[in-house]
Amino acid sequence: MNNTPNKLEYGKLLREATDLTHAEYRVLSLLVSYTDGDLQNAWPGNARLAENAAMSVRYCQEVLKSLLKKGYLCVAHPGGNQYGWHRATAYVITVPEQLGGTGKGGLR
Repeated sequence: MNNTPNKLEYGKLLREATDLTHAEYRVLSLLVSYTDGDLQNAWPGNARLAENAAMSVRYCQEVLKSLLKKGYLCVAHPGGNQYGWHRATAYVITVPEQLGGTGKGGLR
């Protein structure tokens, strides 16, 4: 049985996330909007995500690193030109331990 929340359930879980900054919450919410129904395959690219979040690309990258460290994201497929021309990193949205999850999402 899959215990991964859907997008609506995840949004409700985020209400309890007291460890997120405003920027982290915004970027995470935007990433959720790019996922499929299982909160996987979010790959908007840093420039698009930064534009959507109204922040610089560099600051957006810092926010993504922080979300990874806190357990809200996992990298499903790394991006960069070494993996394909202008390939964006694909993320899986995860439920961190402090919200009752494993921090691993649908990754095995």
